[in-house]
Amino acid sequence: MTRLLALMMLLPSLANAQYAGWTGTGATGYGVAALGSPITITSGAGVGTHTTSVNTGTTGSNRVLTTSITTSGNCASIPPDVTGVTYNGVSMTQVAYGFKTDAGCSAGVGRVYLFALAAPAIGSNNLTVTIGSNGDAGFLFYGFAQTWTGANQTTPIRAYSSSYDVSGSQTDTITISSSTSDVLVNHACAGGGGTYITIDTGQTEVFRANGDGGSTCSSMVASTKAGTAGTGSMGMVYGSISDWFMHMAFSVQP
Repeated sequence: MTRLLALMMLLPSLANAQYAGWTGTGATGYGVAALGSPITITSGAGVGTHTTSVNTGTTGSNRVLTTSITTSGNCASIPPDVTGVTYNGVSMTQVAYGFKTDAGCSAGVGRVYLFALAAPAIGSNNLTVTIGSNGDAGFLFYGFAQTWTGANQTTPIRAYSSSYDVSGSQTDTITISSSTSDVLVNHACAGGGGTYITIDTGQTEVFRANGDGGSTCSSMVASTKAGTAGTGSMGMVYGSISDWFMHMAFSVQP
């Protein structure tokens, strides 16, 4: 009986240890898991539609597709706006959005977006981003799409938040609601080139688009890590960047 009781006490810790070993794309866990690697969305400039073929795979249940996008300006020009995203002709829901101006950048630093779609069509289909006329569409946008399995089909995103700051070496941390079955994701854009952004400790980089540093949000970086009970934090480390940054984090829940 004593040995049985000891084994029963050990089993939960073994399960948590296995989930804590989740390292990013393509991994499995006891809750939400990434299916395959993030797919880079074709970046471009100009009002209208921009289409990328995205393969959501053919395996897994309770699937959700998320799309993270950033757009940039140069303080004199308003960053372009994303008016919609579709996958296989079905509109994705805009879950979160961030936009910031300040005295030093009155036209706007950049925009960060999160779109989600439950039960996306399987296999390879077109993901289309529409850029509107509310901003200078001459600037590029960046983005990536990720398919998740084991995700809630009604409210896949448990929580989200965004932050903003001016240039200077620092670590920016966002804290959001989380559980041990969640996956935490963050993405950020900054000026000065992508090499000026690194992820915080304990996170796995899953996406990087290095720009030329010629605008306020010219580069984009994203990372993931396993969720923690109650709340979880996601950070980005900024070097001596020459411009502002925008940062968004969210949790995908089962």
